[in-house]
Amino acid sequence: MKGYVTPEIGRHACTANFSEDGMLSLTVLNDGNAYVGFTGSNGPHIAAHGPAYIIPSDAEKVYFKSKNGVFDTEHLRSGTLLLVAFFDGNKKFISFTSIPAAGKEIPNAAKYLSIRVGIDGATAGQVYTDQIMLSFEPITEWQPPYYEEVDVDLELCSLPTGTCDEVKDGKLIKRVGKKTFTGTETWLHHSPKNNYFECSSGLGAQRVIDGTKAEYLYCNRFKEYSANSLYWDANLEGCSLGDNGNDQHFRVRVLDSSITDLNSFKSWLAANPITIFYPLENPVITPLTDIIVPTQAPYAIVTHDSPVETEIEYEILTKSDYVADIIDIKQRLAALEAAAVGGGN
Repeated sequence: MKGYVTPEIGRHACTANFSEDGMLSLTVLNDGNAYVGFTGSNGPHIAAHGPAYIIPSDAEKVYFKSKNGVFDTEHLRSGTLLLVAFFDGNKKFISFTSIPAAGKEIPNAAKYLSIRVGIDGATAGQVYTDQIMLSFEPITEWQPPYYEEVDVDLELCSLPTGTCDEVKDGKLIKRVGKKTFTGTETWLHHSPKNNYFECSSGLGAQRVIDGTKAEYLYCNRFKEYSANSLYWDANLEGCSLGDNGNDQHFRVRVLDSSITDLNSFKSWLAANPITIFYPLENPVITPLTDIIVPTQAPYAIVTHDSPVETEIEYEILTKSDYVADIIDIKQRLAALEAAAVGGGN
């Protein structure tokens, strides 16, 4: 496991900023000791001391690395403070000590640890900055914290009527169509109707349920009207989407004095794209591929910023010291089942 000190941590006589690449910037507030990390030693709760790191079952030592030596143990004589606290399975404090360059042995009963990084005998106003790393394996060279960002490009849309896209049973179900008009399309100008423009939407088979009703269309710029209402009222600014033979036609009236003909309308539209959302006659169903996020032992933090409900399945790949015991237990269970069946006869 290789990680770094997180921002959810206690502070003493300093302010501290952290970044995703493991950079710690510590600003000293008062003369004396200034540090981040666990702030006590006798309390039963890790949360009061700083972040807890789970100790892998096969770990023998803990190692620490400050990339440029600012916080390394080798600099203790020049005033650097670096300590590690160990806790048992009930999060009871065991001991704390410094971490030598060669690593520190982990007590047998230790299940968690927390660290303290800072400056001993610091001067107010000074700033100390370096990248730091914690590891349960020897650190031969500086390695930045490992993390992987997975971008899942899923756009889910909904309409005021309640029609919406959804993700269900591993499938993306699209019930809402989307199209953006930018002025590159072929438009007709109905000049007697006061800047009334009409365009074949190109939706083809993706027909709306009923384009003559305004409630079946949502537009990012204009109020939606039925095709008839928009056509006959020359002072009505808005849009509509309606059936016209084998395609859906999008109509819009823009009451803007800069628009005097078809070309000026297209120029206006290039600077002010219009996006419409509409219900599909038939939903489009697309199977989704599971996203696999590789992680590092002994644990990983998985977060997501999607407003959609997310399910996470995980599998732990590890060596077990109890394979023989598991096999023995399975054999005993099989024998008990056989005996129970035999007893029923």
